[in-house]
Amino acid sequence: MKSIDYGRTDGRRDYIFGDAELRREICEKLISLMKKSGYKETVTPTAEYYDVFSADPTRPMGNSVYKFTDEQNRLMALRCDCTVPIARIAATKLTDTPLPYRLFYCQNVFSAPTLGNRLTEETQCGAELIGTDPQNSMDADTEILELAAQSMKALFGLDFSIEIGHGKLFTALADLYGIDGGTAETIRKLIEAKNFASIESMNIPKPFKMLPKMFGNATDEDLSVLDSFVEETGSEKIKEIIEYIKSIIIKLKEKGYGNCLSFDLGLVGRLDYYTGIIFGGFVKGVGHSVLLGGRYDNLTANFGRALASTGFSITVDDIFDLLKDRKNGKAPEETLRPISIALTKGRLEKKTIELFEKNGIDCSSLINKGRKLVFPLDNGRFEVMLVKSRDVITYVERGVCDLGIVGSDTIAEYGSSVYELADLGFGKCRMALAGNAKYKNDPEAFFGGYSKKVIATKFVNITKRYAAARKADVETVSIEGSVELAPILGLADGIVDIVETGDTLRENGLEIIEELFPISARIVANIAATKLRKKEIDCILSDVMKV
Repeated sequence: MKSIDYGRTDGRRDYIFGDAELRREICEKLISLMKKSGYKETVTPTAEYYDVFSADPTRPMGNSVYKFTDEQNRLMALRCDCTVPIARIAATKLTDTPLPYRLFYCQNVFSAPTLGNRLTEETQCGAELIGTDPQNSMDADTEILELAAQSMKALFGLDFSIEIGHGKLFTALADLYGIDGGTAETIRKLIEAKNFASIESMNIPKPFKMLPKMFGNATDEDLSVLDSFVEETGSEKIKEIIEYIKSIIIKLKEKGYGNCLSFDLGLVGRLDYYTGIIFGGFVKGVGHSVLLGGRYDNLTANFGRALASTGFSITVDDIFDLLKDRKNGKAPEETLRPISIALTKGRLEKKTIELFEKNGIDCSSLINKGRKLVFPLDNGRFEVMLVKSRDVITYVERGVCDLGIVGSDTIAEYGSSVYELADLGFGKCRMALAGNAKYKNDPEAFFGGYSKKVIATKFVNITKRYAAARKADVETVSIEGSVELAPILGLADGIVDIVETGDTLRENGLEIIEELFPISARIVANIAATKLRKKEIDCILSDVMKV
C-alpha cells in the first residue's frame, strides 16, 4: 500500500483555530458590507456541467479544470469560477424577477494553477450587478467600483489601490491601425506582461509602445498623460474610452477615494470577455492583485438571455497571511522600506555592479561582500539581495523583492507573474538547439524521419514549448551539469542550452542546429510594487538606465 503523508495538503490549505476565525472574519466583513449595499446572496453547486463553463468561449479551459463524470456519465467540472454560474442563474432562473439583479457570493473555487504556487482551492467573495440599462453603464460601473473600494476599505482601511482600465481600448487600437489577429495577440501578451524591451523592438505604431507605460495615480498631473495618448492616436473612439475612464475616476474621487485610485491602459487580459472597464485591487504586502473585476456584457447571452453585467471578486486566501501578520503586529513598515532588488549571482552580478558604478552609485559594500547577502546602496535608497537566477523570479513574484535583475532565459523557463521593464543590454547570448555537426543549421534534417528525438537540457519548459511549436516527437531529459556530454555519451540526440561563442560546442564536435531566441539581462518587477511604488521605481530605472 502506498504511504500517504496525511499532514500534507499540497495545493490546498487547512485553517485551524485562530486561522479559521480570521478567515471567517474576513468573509463576514465582506458579506455584511454587501448585504448593507442591497446585494442578495447566491450559492451555486460545487459541481456544474462542464458545458456551463465551456459556454464562455473566452475562457481557456485547458488542464486547469477538475473534470469527472456523474452517475449518468455526463461530463462535470468542479466550480472553477463564480461569475459564470451566476450568469447561468440570471439568464435562466430569474426571468420573473425585476431587473437589475444585485447578487453576491462567498464560496470556494477549484482549479489547477498553471503558474507559480497558487492554491488549487480558494475562497472568493464577490458581487455581480446584472441587468442594468445598457445605455447607461456609467452608473452601474460607478456603483460596482464603489462597492469594490468599500470592500477593500473594510479590510485594509485606506491602504490600498484600485487601478482602472478598459477592455475595448486595445481592440480599438488594433482596428485603428489594421493590425491582424495574430500580431495583435502577440502585442497583447507583451503589453499584459509590461515587456517594454520586446515591445520597443517591434515595428508597430507608437501608441502600442506607449500603452504599457500609460499607468499612474488619479492625480491631475498623472491623468494628463491620458490626453497625450489620445492626441497621439487622433481617434474619436479612443478619446471616448479615455473620457469614460476619467469620468469614472472623477465620480469616485468625489466619493472620497481619490488617494486610492490609479489607472492602467495596459490592462488587456481576456479581451473577448471584458466589454468595458477592467479594474484590479492591490495592497502593500501582497505581490499581485487581490481583487479583479470589470464589465462583461456578453456572458449571460451564452445562456440564452443578454444582460448588461459588471462585477468583481476578492480572493480571501490571497490576503489572509497579510491580515494575520497585521493582527499579530508582524506586518512590515512598508512606507519606510527601501526598494529591494534581487540580483543574480555571477556574471550578471559583475555587469550590474559596473552599470551601477557608471551611474555614480557606490557599490563598495557589494564588491567587498564577504558572506553578506543583503546590501544597502545609494544611501539606503534601495538594497540588493544576491540570489540564484531561479530565485530572482520567486522573490519578485511573491513581493519579497520589488525588482529583479535576471537573464531572459530564466524568465522564459520559469516565466511567472512579473513585469519585464527593461533590457539592460548585457549578458547577451543565445538559446539554441545543438547536436551532431552534420545537422549544422539544418533543423529539418535533425527532426526528419520517424524516430523520436531525445534532447538533453537544463531548460525543460523551453524545450517542451519548442518541440510543441515544431510539432516534433521529442523526449526531454533533464541534465544539471555539462549538457554537451549527453550526445557524446549517446544519452541524447541533441541539446538545448545557452550558447555564447559556440567554442565549447565545437570543441566537443557539436554545432548549432537552430537558434531559438536571443538572451540578455532584464529588469523584472513585482506587479503590485509597480503599481504602488511607481514613482520610486521609475526614479531608480531612470538613474540606472542613464548610461
